[in-house]
Amino acid sequence: MADEGRQANTLLKRLNRGRVAMDSGGGCFLDKKGLFFKKIKNMNRKLLRPAIWALLFSGMGFMLLFVLVIFERSAFNLLFDQLNASDDQVKNVFNSLRMVVDVLPYMLGPFLLGTFVFGLIQAIRSKWSTIPVFILITFCIPMIWNITFADTAAVVETLKQTLHSSRFETIRSATQAVMQQHHLGLIGFGIFLIGQLFYLFGLIRKN
Repeated sequence: MADEGRQANTLLKRLNRGRVAMDSGGGCFLDKKGLFFKKIKNMNRKLLRPAIWALLFSGMGFMLLFVLVIFERSAFNLLFDQLNASDDQVKNVFNSLRMVVDVLPYMLGPFLLGTFVFGLIQAIRSKWSTIPVFILITFCIPMIWNITFADTAAVVETLKQTLHSSRFETIRSATQAVMQQHHLGLIGFGIFLIGQLFYLFGLIRKN
C-alpha cells in the first residue's frame, strides 16, 4: 500500500509539472502570437499599405492596356512597319480607338498617377531600398518616354482630329502612334506589377 501511495504521489507531481509546463508554454505562445500581430500591424502601417495600393493601381492600369492591346492585335504588324498591316485591319483598329479616345486618358491617368505616387511612398518608407527603387525606375522610364519624347498629348490630339474621311496614310500614321503608346505603357505597367508582386510576397514572408 505504501508503494502504491508513493507511486500515486509521484504521478500527481509529474502531472502537475506537465500542467505548469503547458501553462508556461501557452503563455510564451500567447506572447509570441501578440508580438507577431504587433509586427504585422506595424508592417501594414509602414510598408504593406502603400505596397498593396501600388499593386492595385498597377494591376488596373495593366488590365486596361492589355484589353486595348488585344483589340489592336489584328494590326500588330503596324507597330514595326506601316506597310505590313492591311487596310481593313488598320481601319478596324482606328474605328475602335476613335470610340474610346475621349474617355481613355481620364481612365488611364489615375492608374498611372496612383502607381507612381504609391510606388514613391513605398520607396521612401523602405528607406530607398534597392527593390522598391528599381521597380519605380523601371516604371518611370517607359512612361516618361511616352509622355515627353513620344508626346502623348499630341498623339491623342492627332487621333481626335483624324476623321474616317481622312487620307488613309493619315489614319495609318495616327493609329500606329497610339498603338506604340499602348504597348510601351503595357510593358511599363507589366514590369511594375511583376516586381511589386515579388516585393509584396517578400514583405509578407519576411515578417
